[in-house]
Amino acid sequence: MEICYYPIDDPQAHISGPVANEISSLKRLDPALWNMVARDLKDLSNEPDLGRFGRQGKAVPMKYRDSLWELRIPSGKRDKGVFRIYFCFDSRRRQTIWLVAAEYKAGGRKKKQHDGEVIRAEKICVELRMRLQSEH
Repeated sequence: MEICYYPIDDPQAHISGPVANEISSLKRLDPALWNMVARDLKDLSNEPDLGRFGRQGKAVPMKYRDSLWELRIPSGKRDKGVFRIYFCFDSRRRQTIWLVAAEYKAGGRKKKQHDGEVIRAEKICVELRMRLQSEH
C-alpha cells in the first residue's frame, strides 16, 4: 500500500505534517509504542491491501462514518496507552491511503476529546475525497 500524509499540498507532510508530528511526539512519550507504530506503518507499506491488518483487527472502518478508517496500534487494550491513526482511501488509487489524523490515547483521555479528533478526521477525509475527485 502507498501511504500518503495529509495535507495534500505539503511535500514534507510525512516529516512535519500533523500526523507525522503526532507520531514523532510518541517517541518521547512512549518509545515502545512508537516502535510498534513505526513497524506497523512499514509493514502496511509492504502489503498489497489491508487484508492482513483487517484480519488482525488493526485496520477497521469507523462505525457510523462514511469513508473514515482507523488503524489501531495495538489492536487491543494496552495499560500504557494506544495509538490511533485515522485514514481514508484515495478515490483514484485503491492501494493508496491518506493518513489524516492521529492520537495517543492514554491516562483516561475523555471520550469528548476522542470524538472531536474523529469528527475533525472525517471532515478532512470528505474534503480530501472531493479534491481528489475534482483532480481526476
